[in-house]
Amino acid sequence: MQETAREANIYKTAAGLEEAAECVLRFERKVAAYRNAGKKFQSISGYMDSAQRAEQCCQQAEAVERQGMEETFALGKKKEQEARTKSDFIDAIAEYKRVWKKEQYAREANGRIDACKEAMMRLETRVLWKKRLITLAVLAVLVLIFINTDAYPFAKGMIHQATGDYKLSIANFREGMGVPWAEGKMKKSYLYLGQKYLEEGEQEEALRAFRKAGNTLEAPEEAAKLEQGILAAAEPGQVVRFGKGKWLVLDRKKDWVFMVYQDKGIRMVYSQDEADCWEDTKVYRWLNGTFAFDQLTEAEREISSATAGIGRTGEYATLLTLEEKERYADLMEYGCSDASGGQLDRNEGCGESMVAYRHNWWLKDLGLSSMGASYVDREGTVRQTYINSMTNSVRPVIWVKVKGEKDF
Repeated sequence: MQETAREANIYKTAAGLEEAAECVLRFERKVAAYRNAGKKFQSISGYMDSAQRAEQCCQQAEAVERQGMEETFALGKKKEQEARTKSDFIDAIAEYKRVWKKEQYAREANGRIDACKEAMMRLETRVLWKKRLITLAVLAVLVLIFINTDAYPFAKGMIHQATGDYKLSIANFREGMGVPWAEGKMKKSYLYLGQKYLEEGEQEEALRAFRKAGNTLEAPEEAAKLEQGILAAAEPGQVVRFGKGKWLVLDRKKDWVFMVYQDKGIRMVYSQDEADCWEDTKVYRWLNGTFAFDQLTEAEREISSATAGIGRTGEYATLLTLEEKERYADLMEYGCSDASGGQLDRNEGCGESMVAYRHNWWLKDLGLSSMGASYVDREGTVRQTYINSMTNSVRPVIWVKVKGEKDF
């Protein structure tokens, strides 16, 4: 009984394979299905009509294979004859390869494959020469027609950009600013120049070029990455560039760097109306609106935070608190190096122009009342004034996420 049940299961499976073969489109798979079914019927040749069905499957497999190879080879020839592009010849080769291992088609199929490859090479050569002739014609027309216009330096800029001489192309595009696209092309040359500097290991030069490229393609992201790398190596007391301004590094916290703005800030009231909290002030709105979007690119804003990444989304910058001003007082007065590695002698202005901030500037702390706020005068003394005073500058501070981690 067990043996009969086993044979019945095999018979059922083989019959299923034979029926399923009719639904298969590619002849190779259909042949495989018939042969698998035939083998299963053969393994139980004494059961019912298994022997006859095994022979039937074998005959069907041979017939399908013979017909399939004929049709496939014919399809390959048809595609080859109608081919006009490289991809057309590739399609024809694919059909020939389906039958080239069969003895009756091997020689002819291999011959047709070689013929297709030769035709592809001829097409590629023709396209290459066509491109060369078009390039020469365009250059000739540009030189003849535009030699005495802004288009002439613009054309030279295009040529120098294409040949990788980006410094010359920048000079050409600047000379040809009468052409509407010149500025965009110049910024793209700055991008390519930055990438070239980056390949040569000149990170400072690359960063300058990426900044001049503005928002061109991936320039902001490349600049932000380089800034992260420079900031990751910067120590407290060093002056760095981030965004459009100079910043003094005050502290590090694992993979974040804390910095205070060094360029002269804009004079602004702390708040126009009575302020109950920091978020109600005009300074808060300006820092996280106008300042952040004017001074920082989108890529730089993505790595910036008012509170080392633990604040609310969209809080990019803030002001120093009184406690922070006292904590970093020495650094803010006497820092003596820049992030590019150059040492700044205090007699050469380190304590003055490079680090010390010679303007009154707001602190984050509110005053003794909702109409008062704290500020630092030019001598570094903390004072109180009205929130609508126009005598103080906004001096942003910011946390920037850098590469790598450092424990403190």
